[in-house]
Amino acid sequence: MTKSSRVISMSSANSKNVILGIGNKALSDDAAGIKVARHIIKNHPKLTAFHIIDGGLLNYEMTSVLENAQNLIIIEAATLGHAPGTISTLIGTDMDNMLKRVQRNATETALADMFEMARLARHLPPNRALVTVEPKKTSWGNRLSASVAKAIPQLAENALTMMSHWTGLPFREPESKPQTSHTETRSPTSNRSVDK
Repeated sequence: MTKSSRVISMSSANSKNVILGIGNKALSDDAAGIKVARHIIKNHPKLTAFHIIDGGLLNYEMTSVLENAQNLIIIEAATLGHAPGTISTLIGTDMDNMLKRVQRNATETALADMFEMARLARHLPPNRALVTVEPKKTSWGNRLSASVAKAIPQLAENALTMMSHWTGLPFREPESKPQTSHTETRSPTSNRSVDK
């Protein structure tokens, strides 16, 4: 893969469950998808049930990843006419229709082309969704706007919850039970002597 597309978690034995963050890290809020992927890795370091991928600007090497997936969630910043920071989820054909719209950014155009290739090859993931956040700015810059930065944890939570629902696999580590104390309790003994 090129530098624009880097897998940051491929430890899972199950390559069928993919969460893919995409965007341009040099265009402010357009980097939201990448930030979400990194947020998941940072906060779920032991997560092995899903593949978490920083797809960057995408390239056609990612087509095989999409075609092999049974459950695919893509996260990106998308202009849908909502207030900045608004999260939207498009599932199945709603996602497909969104990618067919005329006004698309460069990453969405690449994604639409890859999905068309997968469709022609009859390899579209049965479960697929696009989780988006409305950007405030997509001009040159390496920082997210406050409204989009605030939405990152919720975007991650939404994607993980949906993938967990599809697969039946948990993404949270089970809470460790507190160890119970086994201190032996002894009956007090009398210090008085007993006359026989």
